[in-house]
Amino acid sequence: MPTAEEIDAAKATLADWMNRAGDIAERATPAHDVRDQKIAEAWETRERRNQRSFNRGVEDIIDAQQDFEEEVMEA
Repeated sequence: MPTAEEIDAAKATLADWMNRAGDIAERATPAHDVRDQKIAEAWETRERRNQRSFNRGVEDIIDAQQDFEEEVMEA
């Protein structure tokens, strides 16, 4: 069975760990926010690129359809 002094020492150690953890979290928050912003920007860039690729594909299909219709009309 731990003594009262051992229990108090353990409580003090835990309190110190909790304070240090809070300090670490506060210092990490700006880096965390920057990371989240970069992830959001990368996702938006990916979405824009996907949309451009899709639009180019649709334009290619439209052009191919027009070429086909012109060939059919000439035949």
